[in-house]
Amino acid sequence: DLVGRTADGSLVIVDHKTTAHPHRDTHKIRFDSQLLLYGWAYEQMTGQTVKYVGKNFLRSGWLVMAEWDADLAMEDMMRREMIVTAIRSGVFIRQNPADYGSRCGNCEFQSYCHPAWKEAA
Repeated sequence: DLVGRTADGSLVIVDHKTTAHPHRDTHKIRFDSQLLLYGWAYEQMTGQTVKYVGKNFLRSGWLVMAEWDADLAMEDMMRREMIVTAIRSGVFIRQNPADYGSRCGNCEFQSYCHPAWKEAA
């Protein structure tokens, strides 16, 4: 991954991806949880303002950028915390991922919902 500056001096964070299925959707980039967290963490650690985030799709050569938004980052983190709290409090039923199937495999919260996920998968 990369932290750099644009020609006008704006701070940019780029996540390099090797996926065989790139996209050019700036909306997806703007709302990407990983990039929102990267921007928030960088600002917290350095005190510098992040202006852009993006993904560099290495196989296609596409660099897709979007403006980073601190409010979106906070909303995303609060939403994640609510989900984790709900899982821990039993709102979501914990199930063995081997029994539950592919829906667990596509969920980024699987390690919170079922701590033994990695052993079962």
